[in-house]
Amino acid sequence: MKPLKPYLTLILFVAALGLWAALIFLALPALAPYHAQALGYGGLALVLTLHSSLTHEAVHGNICKPRWLNDALMRVNIGLFYPYDRYNTTHRQHHICEALGHPHDDPESFYYAKADWEKSPRPLQAMARFQSTMAGRLALGWLLGLGRLYAGDAGAIWRGDRVLARQWALHVLFTLPIFVVLWAAPALSLGSYMAFAVLPSLMLLSVRSYIEHRVDDEAMGRSVIVESNAFWRLLFLNNNFHAIHHEHPSLPWLDIPNHYKTHKLDWHQKAQGYVFSGYGAVLARYGLHLPRWFQPPVYESHNDQPQP
Repeated sequence: MKPLKPYLTLILFVAALGLWAALIFLALPALAPYHAQALGYGGLALVLTLHSSLTHEAVHGNICKPRWLNDALMRVNIGLFYPYDRYNTTHRQHHICEALGHPHDDPESFYYAKADWEKSPRPLQAMARFQSTMAGRLALGWLLGLGRLYAGDAGAIWRGDRVLARQWALHVLFTLPIFVVLWAAPALSLGSYMAFAVLPSLMLLSVRSYIEHRVDDEAMGRSVIVESNAFWRLLFLNNNFHAIHHEHPSLPWLDIPNHYKTHKLDWHQKAQGYVFSGYGAVLARYGLHLPRWFQPPVYESHNDQPQP
């Protein structure tokens, strides 16, 4: 097994793309009744979610060497919505951000600056509160996040940001082959792919991202540990052990469970109680209830906590 281990992530990446193609060209045409095609689209949503987890591994250089090949492979984004190079930039910024969760410093924040919150109309505040529950994050959070990303990037490109323009141009160029494949698929339309595969995958990814961070007095208490089961661990490539990932971002996903098992008590201490037995426990606790750190979702400054 040892000689294969450095290549297992690359093998998983190739297998995910192979399964994606098989579902599009073999499974969906074979599942002729429309209600039966739900199985094919469900499989596609899972593959797209796994591909996104592999994209995260690629940002940390864990797909293959050399780095240019690692990055080039992930630019062909079957999830369509998010440019790899853009994510590469924002996720690296997220990791070096000292004020995790700060809306101006952390590009993966779901908080609002106090001034922005006070200027927001009540319907927008209501939506922000709703998407601070787990049910709201799955139903709405991904849409608000994409909206903020697209609006911000469009404005920056309009003002002359050449780096962003290049990232989006590369995304369009490398995504064109995906559109060709989708156009050639005999039992698939772009609209159905978006509605029944891409959007459910964004909701599945929200299961993980919803609980990843809180604002807490202790820096190590800001990132979660969700022990979960084998299904979610594989789907998220062990990023459910998020506190470990933030302290050891270069640690490959295959090595995280053993590291956690060996140092479990230490990690529970470091997480300052921010530990869940699984995503079902998260849903039971925060499905329709706001966590204390999202009441409301305001982050006043680098040193301040959200409003109690």
